[in-house]
Amino acid sequence: MRAPLAIMALFTVGAGSFAALESSRSAAQPAAPRHGGPVLVELYQSQGCSSCPPADANVNAIADRPDVVALSFGVTYWDNLGWRDSFAKPQFTERQWDYSRFNHQGNVATPQVWINGNRTIVGNNRAELDGSIREASNDGPTLAIKNGKPFPFMSQFDYSVPLSELGLIGGLAMRCGIPIGWDSAKLEVPGLPEASRFIKRRAYRPGWEYSADKI
Repeated sequence: MRAPLAIMALFTVGAGSFAALESSRSAAQPAAPRHGGPVLVELYQSQGCSSCPPADANVNAIADRPDVVALSFGVTYWDNLGWRDSFAKPQFTERQWDYSRFNHQGNVATPQVWINGNRTIVGNNRAELDGSIREASNDGPTLAIKNGKPFPFMSQFDYSVPLSELGLIGGLAMRCGIPIGWDSAKLEVPGLPEASRFIKRRAYRPGWEYSADKI
């Protein structure tokens, strides 16, 4: 049996308004695990938000599922109402706004659940939450933007270096005591021959080779 709809809440955030219909949860039913990679489920809430507990309970209920990565963030824009959220941080509020701007939405609100960073629901309806997870893309959230386009698992910069190489170059700069440049093709610091004493060149064996007809 489904409980009746609860209250209609009107939230004003920044320059715009967000009307959210708080529907109560249907009876919790075990959701079948989805196929593919885990789905990122992010709840944005506040201790000063009276509509947030149902969404919080729904996200907590799925947190142990192996096909879900569930996160919860306290936002700060309701703190001026007199109940300061002890878990809220400005970085969490900015994270919510980043999702909103990237997805061309003008406002943020609580409760709000982002699914893989590209779909948002209120989160108070358990059936809707389970359905959104089930229908989520296997690709997961976009981790970076390059040239105005989403590129999963890429740096947002046009130029980058492997993380291990970057760490080693940083250590080399500390040993030299000055900012340095790095020629990755020649494995040397241009114009600073004394840096070579810190660089050890070794002969490495060739990598593994295989062909389909030998498998």
